[in-house]
Amino acid sequence: MLRATALTTAVLSLCLALPANAATVRWINSDDGDWDEPVNWTGNAVPGANDDVIVDVVGALPLVTIRQSPLSGSQFTQYQAKSVLAREAIQFTGGSLNVTGDATFESSFFWSGGAFNPFAVNPTGTWTFRQGFQAGGSGLLGIGLGNYVLEGTSVLGNGRGILGNSGLVQIASGATLHIDAGDLLGLGGGALDIRGTLDRRAGAGDFLMQTSGGGNAGTVRVRTGRLQYQNRNFDGIAQGHTGTFQVDAGAVLELIGSHDVQGVLQGGGDLVFNNPGASPGTTPISLHLVNYALGGTLRFSPGAVVRLVGDGTIAKADVGNSTILFEGDSTFSGQVSLGLVNTRGAAASVLRFAGGIVTTNGILHRGEGAVELGGTTSLAMDAQFLAPLDVESRIVVASGARLDLVGGETTGGRGLLGDGTFVNRGTMVRDGTGMGRISTSFINEGELGVAAGDLQFLSTAAFENRGRVVVAGGTMLDRSRAVYLQTAGETVLDGVLFADEVRIDGGVLRGNGQIGGELGAAGVRGVVVNNGEIAPGNSPGTLVIDGNYVQGASGVLTMELGDLSDRLVIGGDASFAGTLAIGFVDGFVPMLGQTFELLTYRSHTGSMAFQTLGEASRGYAFAIAFGDQAATLQVTGLAPPIPEPASMALVGVGLGLVAVAASRRRSLAATC
Repeated sequence: MLRATALTTAVLSLCLALPANAATVRWINSDDGDWDEPVNWTGNAVPGANDDVIVDVVGALPLVTIRQSPLSGSQFTQYQAKSVLAREAIQFTGGSLNVTGDATFESSFFWSGGAFNPFAVNPTGTWTFRQGFQAGGSGLLGIGLGNYVLEGTSVLGNGRGILGNSGLVQIASGATLHIDAGDLLGLGGGALDIRGTLDRRAGAGDFLMQTSGGGNAGTVRVRTGRLQYQNRNFDGIAQGHTGTFQVDAGAVLELIGSHDVQGVLQGGGDLVFNNPGASPGTTPISLHLVNYALGGTLRFSPGAVVRLVGDGTIAKADVGNSTILFEGDSTFSGQVSLGLVNTRGAAASVLRFAGGIVTTNGILHRGEGAVELGGTTSLAMDAQFLAPLDVESRIVVASGARLDLVGGETTGGRGLLGDGTFVNRGTMVRDGTGMGRISTSFINEGELGVAAGDLQFLSTAAFENRGRVVVAGGTMLDRSRAVYLQTAGETVLDGVLFADEVRIDGGVLRGNGQIGGELGAAGVRGVVVNNGEIAPGNSPGTLVIDGNYVQGASGVLTMELGDLSDRLVIGGDASFAGTLAIGFVDGFVPMLGQTFELLTYRSHTGSMAFQTLGEASRGYAFAIAFGDQAATLQVTGLAPPIPEPASMALVGVGLGLVAVAASRRRSLAATC
């Protein structure tokens, strides 16, 4: 009875008042015992706030238990000390231990309940677990104020994990924290500094780590389930990670909030970037691609803002509705699914979708960099968009890639639009219904085809063909009130090309189609200016120009003669310079005096130099006459006949005999 009364008095005095005098208090029991038992301590008193505590019994290995005192009723028992040095095993099952200075635990530490420093006043020391701790319990385990260093091997084996802390928790170099069970490591306003290894090696479902600082300078490994690594710093300060993230196949690492991942990412698992609702001023999740080697899928949560830094490749990705900032040469090698994606590139940077995209909305691109599409992409012109919005922005279809422009009539805010430039180096095909509209500046260096439906390039932006444009019969390419400019390459026109001016400064325009334009004040529909080559027909055929035709000094008009010959029908006035080049349809042999109507026009000025091509150059003679409304060509001389093979053989024999005779004469002269 006396012992119980003394114990009660000691506990109450511990909870309600501090001891008057500081001292070094030692554990003296060589057997197992409880911290709150006074008889286990020198001076028969539980340590107080000003006491330096030493647990070190020579020749014995007691297990010291810190517990919720059975005598404290419903109160949360508070144990206090100035410092702690424990060389014996500690079992922490409840209550709280508040230490203002250092606490060092050199032996085993078993933790199944209670909290560290929840009520400490301005702690200045560090808790060091030399052999780590073994944590597990049915409820929350708590870390309060102060700094904590885990050495050796620690295990979270049960319960919800650890909650609290506004200081620092460090996994030291060479140390390991295994996560085997539970669902939470919540450090609140504290920092998690990983210099050793954090290993989720067991457990199922999600495990959440919440921190407000620190980072991974060691190794984080995810073998199973999903490890959520959340930065709760709401000032937008990113957590920097220079260490390795190893995500095994079937596992998921999710980075929440602002992170700067500079270290290695590897393994066959998945990675999720999640900072939803990020405003333009919020620090994004940054990924340095030089160290990216993850074989699984990189997923962006809705609203995520991701910054890709440097050169590198991402094998698999699903970017959803997100914002991608890129600085360097960033490549998604596989086909990428996206919803509505905002992209912004630094100068000379490229964001490549090498496997193409599958989109429900499209890409809004800003900045000085380029977005490049590889693989095969299908864009519904009436529902989706690709938009280089800034003047310096570019979207590029890569060489060897294909972009199919499908769907119906383009409505506002759809199709290819923006103040920037769209560059085609691959194959683009309009294969839809109605009018598909493009309002960006457009440069074609590959092949642009209009196979079905129509394609309109609005007059507010420039158009230039350096590659190949094919307009199929029954379709239209529309450049109303604007210039269709070709500086190189080829235009094959079997449909309608509608433009105020078609300017061929290089390459060739050929086909059986029609060129028209808006009806001008003089009743003329546009103009065709040829400083390159125009070749009506497709061996042979007729090309119709509704408006005027102007051929410059460097221009060439190439026509083929045959049973059916090429014709150029000009609805307006013609001004001729440059060259008229004449060839034959394969196998055609003209007759002497045969005439061909090559050109019709409303009126004409000037003339063209004459050039023959192929078989027509083999001695044929021609005369061209420019009438008031038509130009005709007449055959005035035929080529000499080609000798038969037998005749050619006799000619060869005769030449040989002449050569022999001459040789003999030279020999006789030398003899004389």
